[in-house]
Amino acid sequence: MDSGKSHKKKYGIRLANFVSRATGVPISEARQKIGKWKVTVDGKLIDNPDIIIAPWMNVTLNGQALKMPRAPIWLIVNKPLWYVTSEKDTKQGRNTYDLIPEKLGEVRPLGHLDFDVAGIVVFTDDIGILSALRKVDYYIPKSFEVVIQGHFDPREKEITRKGTMFGGLELKHGTIKKLETRQRDETWLFELKMGNYRDLRRFLSALGHEITFMKRVEYCGINIKDLDQGKYRRLSINEIKELIKYVHRK
Repeated sequence: MDSGKSHKKKYGIRLANFVSRATGVPISEARQKIGKWKVTVDGKLIDNPDIIIAPWMNVTLNGQALKMPRAPIWLIVNKPLWYVTSEKDTKQGRNTYDLIPEKLGEVRPLGHLDFDVAGIVVFTDDIGILSALRKVDYYIPKSFEVVIQGHFDPREKEITRKGTMFGGLELKHGTIKKLETRQRDETWLFELKMGNYRDLRRFLSALGHEITFMKRVEYCGINIKDLDQGKYRRLSINEIKELIKYVHRK
């Protein structure tokens, strides 16, 4: 019986999720029964519920072909300031979920942002891939537009570019670019190879800089330059593929 290692880096969803959606049984039950049931992928008997199934693969259960009811939903929202991103009802204010039509179903967020940070948030209803991506979110590259009180010293820029340590985790920076200079503050673009907005906020605070505005403008190469604030759009196949690559990275 094939463990499915040859399929590990294929684009798609986990076998357990595929079987769950195609048969209507819970994911936990599908995981337990794969191996007991005769599940084949492209003619090979598979007992590993975690292999990745691509749309072009042929999957059968006890000799019967399985088909996905529909493709998983992947979309991004350009979250405004003062919106929370909560999967439950909240009294904290407006919710990013209010910006997503109910017809798109029960999507959940990847790359959470606090209410005082604007920008891109990814949503999907592919729970298996979402769970895996949440575990590696720290390693997914992100870009932030940040307004800093005062002026950012070139020497600090050089230190920041080399990376630093916060909370035992290394915050690596890609490129840093000044976008605008005003009398009392500056706007900078920080491209993070690893880390998140909280690390960036703490780091700049440690350098003595107050952040008056922060917006995530890019996530895993996906940007919001053509997406109005408060709006959403679906991800392209190539954007989904780039995200799923991180399921297998550490």
